[in-house]
Amino acid sequence: MRGITNPMRDSGGAEVSIDWVHHLVHEGRLHRINHKLSGISATTGCNFIIDIPKNVELHWGANYFSKFGGLLEATKNPTISAIGTEIQSQNCRAELPSRLKTKFYHTATATANTSSFVYNVGIPGGTAVAGNGAAGSDGDRAELILDSGRWIIIIKPYADSADIILNALVYEGIE
Repeated sequence: MRGITNPMRDSGGAEVSIDWVHHLVHEGRLHRINHKLSGISATTGCNFIIDIPKNVELHWGANYFSKFGGLLEATKNPTISAIGTEIQSQNCRAELPSRLKTKFYHTATATANTSSFVYNVGIPGGTAVAGNGAAGSDGDRAELILDSGRWIIIIKPYADSADIILNALVYEGIE
């Protein structure tokens, strides 16, 4: 019959209709990438590198938080002096190991490729954009589908001494 999904059995045995995200979790394909950086400068920001293997596309849905708000830019084929420190991915189905072929790094020494297409995402600012008084912001979510290759994500806060939190849910597909 059209328009009706077939019920699936979860690990507890109950019959449920599962949405796409839960389907990825049950298959062990959905992973979390999470990292927090403190004391980030408004002029330099912070860099995250993503290395996606050949013939793989990365579906990237991430929430970003910056204490004073800011900007995010994602570009392909950056110039890299130092790759940074690897961020370990966690399978959202906790009993399974990570199956991602893609690698993630933080605190890289790199610059964006100015001839690459740029994904821009704004991160809402708090009440103290200039960095004094009470501060805070809402997280902002960005959905990106990144093709194979090396990508840089640059987050530039609107004020110095910012905290930056990256919280991504990712899965790999075939190009």
